[in-house]
Amino acid sequence: MTEYVCAGIFVREGGPMQAGEVVARHTHNFDHMTRITRGRFRVRRWNAAADEAGNPAFGPEGKPLWLLTDDHEVEAPYRLLIKAACAHEFTALENGSSYECLFLPRDPLTHEPVAQWNGWLGATV
Repeated sequence: MTEYVCAGIFVREGGPMQAGEVVARHTHNFDHMTRITRGRFRVRRWNAAADEAGNPAFGPEGKPLWLLTDDHEVEAPYRLLIKAACAHEFTALENGSSYECLFLPRDPLTHEPVAQWNGWLGATV
């Protein structure tokens, strides 16, 4: 994985990946864009389950429950918005598949977007 800043945007590159290789399900604190730059991927996204009152729902072991909301294949070039707290996973469907995740720089105190990269990596997790 390669990380760098370009034109004030934090970029995390993944790949090239082998067919079947998976970027395991994970979440981020802020919205970001993912660009499929080469090859094909299966994209899966989950949202947190909630009860009737809108509170997070938990399973028998006390773990949060997730609802699969998106499961489709995409081919480069392709871009998608990954919302904050949305669990997501990518599976490469062919050798050489690559992607980039792009994150806005943010103020570490207010979490608002700022014009230039300030080095706060909290904006990328």
